[in-house]
Amino acid sequence: MEMADKERIARIADFMRSELDDVASEFQGIDYKSYLHDRNLARNLERCLENIVNSSLDAAKIILVNEKLPIPDTYREYFLSLISSSIIDENTANKLSEGVRLRNVLAHQYLDLKWDRIKKFVFEDWKYFKKFLEVVESYVK
Repeated sequence: MEMADKERIARIADFMRSELDDVASEFQGIDYKSYLHDRNLARNLERCLENIVNSSLDAAKIILVNEKLPIPDTYREYFLSLISSSIIDENTANKLSEGVRLRNVLAHQYLDLKWDRIKKFVFEDWKYFKKFLEVVESYVK
């Protein structure tokens, strides 16, 4: 891996860690009523989740390029493509791909789907992104 890629992925990893720490510390107790009635809380949470997914996609793309794997047509496939090089396992790849779906829900304001997916991410799926962060950090070393 070239030094420029190492530096970039290290910056991405630092940012991911900061955002994941926020999920772990600031958003674990969130409930639907708080989410619905506190616009600042909802906006901060949504932006944090988008940041986690987007930075994970950036890291995945750098890894794909360094592994000389083709860049897939869809963001969901970025994570699935990492399975073939044993970078991540299939279960983790699927959970990360669900995060891409959440990002799309947030970006397009599908209000009927939003809370259930956010809640699932905050209470369960963020851990898979933390696991991916550890993979990214290990990959750089």
